[in-house]
Amino acid sequence: HEQHPPVPSRPSAGPHVVAPQSTLQRDVAAQADTVMPLAVRQPAMSVGSVLHEAGQCKPCAWFWRPQGCENGAECRHCHLCGAGAIKARRKAKAASLRKKSAEGAALTA
Repeated sequence: HEQHPPVPSRPSAGPHVVAPQSTLQRDVAAQADTVMPLAVRQPAMSVGSVLHEAGQCKPCAWFWRPQGCENGAECRHCHLCGAGAIKARRKAKAASLRKKSAEGAALTA
């Protein structure tokens, strides 16, 4: 499959003007270039961390891995949850489903 350069939606009237980046965009770009080593990585705010206090966030599967999360602060998943949060939530959900299944079986027996 051959790659083609993007086609502009309208012809350019002059030189290409690039809008200045916001501070957040520069920070995200810098974070994407340099990944904090896993041994010293600390929980950090991300877009998905907004619901962390309410317990309704979704932990980022990449933040606690050696390569880190490529989305940085723009990630829609929580970077405040601990390294074992995904595994713990998965176990809790499985236990809850087993309990519901056992209750349902007891009612129909």
